[in-house]
Amino acid sequence: PEQKSGCTALHLAVRDNLLKLACYLITELKADVNACTYGGNSPLHFAASQGSPPLCSMLIAAGADKRMENDEP
Repeated sequence: PEQKSGCTALHLAVRDNLLKLACYLITELKADVNACTYGGNSPLHFAASQGSPPLCSMLIAAGADKRMENDEP
């Protein structure tokens, strides 16, 4: 994970809306779809905040926990 935020490569790919890279990280490198940043944000939180249905769908299909909450009040 990145030192300041705890972002993984998957978080960064999702943040930058890089669907193909995110798919590669999950399928080939077995990236953890439920990994959290230091603020408790999963890649699915990032995809939802981006308003990206394709990324959200792909993450959910890969096993992302739809019920996971972050640390925001």
